[in-house]
Amino acid sequence: MPAVLRLAGWKYKEGTTDEQKLVAKDGLIRLYTDLAHLVNHDPIGGKNTSKLGLNKGLDIAFTVEFKSEEARDEFDTNPMHETLVKEFGQFVEDIFIFDLVKDDYGL
Repeated sequence: MPAVLRLAGWKYKEGTTDEQKLVAKDGLIRLYTDLAHLVNHDPIGGKNTSKLGLNKGLDIAFTVEFKSEEARDEFDTNPMHETLVKEFGQFVEDIFIFDLVKDDYGL
């Protein structure tokens, strides 16, 4: 089964403090550390630095590679992930998640 690359990005709600953003980031990193057996590497992410103006207003983005579709599905339904989504959701105005298999363009 091929690996699954996840692209994720989000926009924080107005008024979200730097402390709240740090708590959210630390929670995300901790989640991937706790579920490291499902991924090929730690998440890679950061704030937008593009000058093209095409970031759709998103503040942060990251990528992570799951070992397989089954690993991705196990991650998504893990209670630790579900808890983080609930806690993190209070700070997020908009989010996108895009999962892909390398070189599968659906053609």
